[in-house]
Amino acid sequence: MTTLLRRVVTVDWPNKIQADGKALLLKTARDGHASIMANAAAQGLVPSWTAYANTPGNSDLDSVRLPGPIVYNYRYLSDLVAFAMEELERNSPRVSGEYVRNHTLYVNGAAVSALPSTISASDKIYIANPVPYSRKLEVGKRENGEPFVVQVEPRIYARTFEAVSAQAKGRAKVSYGFVDLGDVRSPAIFFTALI
Repeated sequence: MTTLLRRVVTVDWPNKIQADGKALLLKTARDGHASIMANAAAQGLVPSWTAYANTPGNSDLDSVRLPGPIVYNYRYLSDLVAFAMEELERNSPRVSGEYVRNHTLYVNGAAVSALPSTISASDKIYIANPVPYSRKLEVGKRENGEPFVVQVEPRIYARTFEAVSAQAKGRAKVSYGFVDLGDVRSPAIFFTALI
């Protein structure tokens, strides 16, 4: 009598490949994110960021399905806005202090103390000054042609815009113009997030 001995061995390669691939994708994405944040910190920058797995809106990176992707979006607006505020303060006259205290950040027309954590490319972000004479300071001349203020050079927002533009390359779009703040036509620096 012959006895047949049969042993069945099942190797579940597809599941192992999926698990290993997912682990490698997560590790690569997280290591890359850590490296970007470290490089930004070394430059004195603190970008805000969002991340998603597979489709925008899925912030649970551990739920990623192969082949991915895992996408990180970085926004450097907070640093640029802080830099612009510092430059505006540095360039402002300080006779009464009212002008320098009233540089205001606006998001979609509302004054805010800081940028929200989530910003879209359609958000209207700008810094302006609601004091009644802000346009006169920018233009720099009285009707008779004499300087409006002699303490500082005119074009405070325009000069600040030039400094901010040099910092903004690859981080955000920045523009200069005027905005209506109720009864005041104020110079403004506009920021658009690169999404």
